Amino acid sequence: MEWHEFGQRVRRRREELGISQQEIASALGIDQAKVSLIERGARKVDLVKELPALARTLKCSMSALVQEDVVAAAPDDDPIRAFIQQQFPGVKFEEFEMRRIAQFLEPVLTSYVENSPDLKKKVANG
Repeated sequence: MEWHEFGQRVRRRREELGISQQEIASALGIDQAKVSLIERGARKVDLVKELPALARTLKCSMSALVQEDVVAAAPDDDPIRAFIQQQFPGVKFEEFEMRRIAQFLEPVLTSYVENSPDLKKKVANG
């Protein structure tokens, strides 16, 4: 994982929500200076102890913080994006809107597929 990119995602999400570095620090049990280091990519985050709290505070999935943006990286192959476009035909969402909708839908659809044997078979068969 590129810690510099991780830090940029953290800062971008924090700013989207209007959260201060101090609020992040309080949630992680660290001081504000360490949050600044995280955002600059100069400090790693403990993936077991700090990442879950960070994701909760930033109201996003842990994978959204540690992985490259899947929606932007492969829009044609992304089933969540395809679902959104199917449900809102002709609507042109901004990229940040698509990411926010996808962040909400991903766990819902994943849970639905996992708990529906028929749908699980359809997804597995493409």
